[in-house]
This record gives sequence, C-alpha cells and structure tokens, in this order.
Amino acid sequence: MPLKLAVGWCRKKGDSNFGSRGASILLEVEVDSGLMADPVKLQERIGALYALARSSVEAELNDVKVPLTEPS
Repeated sequence: MPLKLAVGWCRKKGDSNFGSRGASILLEVEVDSGLMADPVKLQERIGALYALARSSVEAELNDVKVPLTEPS
C-alpha cells in the first residue's frame, strides 16, 4: 500500500511602496510504504521534496523561468 507525502511551502516577498507578493506550493506524492521502516530514507525523501518546493517558490517570486526538461 503506498504512503502519501504532502509537503508545502509558502513565502511572501516585500515590494516597494509597502506592497508584497506571495507564492505557495503544495507537493503531494505517493511513495512505497516500506519507507516507514527506514526513517533515514524517509527523511531524505521529505527533505528533497521541501528543497524542490522551496526552490520552486523562490523561482516564482524572482521571476526565474525553470526549464520543464533537463538540458542534454
């Protein structure tokens, strides 16, 4: 039976004249439930998802275009 992981990240960035912009993301993935027996691997997977969420929000706030595919 798969295990569902949900990781979210949000951030607000101040703009000039007391304005602000915000971005948020929620990633939801299914992983092998066997990861519950290996807390280290589970934590690594969760950490990787948080890193992806954080970098995606930062890219959105900084208007960075992220390629959909990896370069050859």
